[in-house]
Amino acid sequence: MTISPITRFRSSTLYSLLFLLIVGCLPYAVYAIQTDSIPTVRKVKDILIYQDSLFYASFPSIVKLSDGEYLLAFRRAPNRRIFGESGTNHVDPNSYLVTLRSTDGENWSQEPSLLYAHPFGGSQDPCLLLKHDGSLLCTSYGWAALRSEGIEHLTSSQVKVSANSVFLGGYLLHSQDDGQTWNGPDYPLSLLVEVRQDALGQPLPAYNRGALWEGQNGKLFWSVAVAEDTTQLRKTSAHLLTSEDGG
Repeated sequence: MTISPITRFRSSTLYSLLFLLIVGCLPYAVYAIQTDSIPTVRKVKDILIYQDSLFYASFPSIVKLSDGEYLLAFRRAPNRRIFGESGTNHVDPNSYLVTLRSTDGENWSQEPSLLYAHPFGGSQDPCLLLKHDGSLLCTSYGWAALRSEGIEHLTSSQVKVSANSVFLGGYLLHSQDDGQTWNGPDYPLSLLVEVRQDALGQPLPAYNRGALWEGQNGKLFWSVAVAEDTTQLRKTSAHLLTSEDGG
C-alpha cells in the first residue's frame, strides 16, 4: 500500500490515525497525513498513544499479531532539553527500542517495555515484520559514541555523523512469543561492494530504515543501503537481499 504525500512525524508524542489500524502490517503507523490530497482516505480521529516530556519518542513500526493484538515498536531517547541542551538530535547514545500493546488500537499500555538496548550505542528505527509462521523479526541499526582518542583513530572508511558518533551498521532481532522476549542480535552480512566499516573497524553490516517483506513461499526480501565509493561515503545505492531461512 502506498500513500503519498506523507510526512513522518517525530516528537515526544506518538499519534495513530484510526484508519491505519485496518492495515496492521504497515512498516510505520504514525504519520501526519495531508488527507485533502488523498480523496479515498478519510481521517476519523487522532489517538494519543504515548507521551512523556522526559523522552523523545520516534520512528514507530506496528504489526497486528495473530490474536488480534497490536504491537507497536519505537525508538526512545532522553529529551536532551531536560539536561539544559538546546534540542534533541537524530543520533543519541542513550536511544533504545521499546514496545507498547493494544487490543483495540485505541487504548494502549502505559509504560513501554524494553525491546532491545544495544551494548555499544544507540539504536534507531525499529522495523517489525510478522512472518507467516507467527514469529517476529525486527531490524534496526545503531551509532556508537566515541571519546576523542577513539575519534582520532578512525579510518576514512568509518562514518562519523557528529562530533563523537560513529555508525555501527544494522542488526536483527527475533521473537517466537509475540514480542514478549527477543533473541539476538544477529548481524547481517556486509555486501562485497560495501566500502564502509563499522565503529569497530569491521565490514559494515547491512542496514536500512525500511521494513522487510515476506513472499508467499517464506522468502524474505530486504532492500539495504550500500556505499560503493570511498570518496562519497554518504552516497548510497539500494541493494536487495533475500533470505530463505527466516532471516
